[in-house]
Amino acid sequence: MDARPMSLATSPTRPHLEYAVRLSDSPYKRAFAGLRPGDETRVFGPIGDFVLHERRPAVLLAGGIGITPLKGMAEYAADKTLPIPIRLVYSNRSEDEIVYRHELDALEKQNANFRVRYTLTRTVDPGWQGTTGRISQEALREVAIGLADPIYYVSGTPGMVVGTLRLLRDLGIPDDDIEIEAFRGYA
Repeated sequence: MDARPMSLATSPTRPHLEYAVRLSDSPYKRAFAGLRPGDETRVFGPIGDFVLHERRPAVLLAGGIGITPLKGMAEYAADKTLPIPIRLVYSNRSEDEIVYRHELDALEKQNANFRVRYTLTRTVDPGWQGTTGRISQEALREVAIGLADPIYYVSGTPGMVVGTLRLLRDLGIPDDDIEIEAFRGYA
């Protein structure tokens, strides 16, 4: 299998490494999907600096599989009992594409400072209780209410990241208060 950068889906406080990928028909993804318990692979790193600041409120903005590093941040905050408020807005096309929903809901119950807001952009079941549509300026304003000087973490496809950056900049959020992780190779 070729070397590729991947985001950890777990906190460094946890005793295991977890990765999540959206499967496709690429040779790399087929090889990744073929891994079984006990198979050996090589990992190096960590590299990069997409990490949670421990002293400032956080607004986590995820699109699809971009939830991967943000889930790890939420776990880290819960495991370390960080006193910072954390708000997650997690956008997917449909309810069945919400990755880690059970884990995120459990983290919300475990950590009184953590709140999740799901939003769906396409298929919406009539019983859906969450938000619909893409991440918007209105949603960004709402989740940041009451947060003093938050840092915004944006993770998703390059298109989602660029669109969300535009919204944040239009709201006057300085680039120094925005961290990004764009998942290459996804449409």
